[in-house]
Amino acid sequence: MTRSSRVFVPPADHIFRISWDLSRDTTHSVQENMKTYMSTESPLLPRRPEITNLCQWSIGLARGIMEVLLHIRPHQQLQRWLIPPLYKRLVTIVERDRRAFRREACHPVQWHISQTSHTVVESCVIVAQGEGRHVVSMRLQTFKNRWIVTALDVL
Repeated sequence: MTRSSRVFVPPADHIFRISWDLSRDTTHSVQENMKTYMSTESPLLPRRPEITNLCQWSIGLARGIMEVLLHIRPHQQLQRWLIPPLYKRLVTIVERDRRAFRREACHPVQWHISQTSHTVVESCVIVAQGEGRHVVSMRLQTFKNRWIVTALDVL
């Protein structure tokens, strides 16, 4: 007898299932506008020691994203760190789902960061809240002497 495996796939708009990427989830005109927006100043090219600081910063940002999704922290705190179409999508999700969540603190338990180019870093952080675990994956790009999230996956 063969055993069939079933993979649980949460609904696309479930609060803990967010997948957004500029190249996939926007129209061509929005992508062109964002390219112009992102290239308005020369990018900051990080030196090797800055990557360690970026790791700690991305861990804190992942925690902040989860706290916004759980209604523990206001979404306005993320506006500076997310590309505008992604921030708009996150606000839509947060404002639509007003359910009461456990007010337990979130804390990172495991993380990995990878520099894919001089101006792009990808980060994956496992955030715990009570017994639950959530994965926050982000693509960070340099923008106006800071880092900004251009792709986000939350499971």
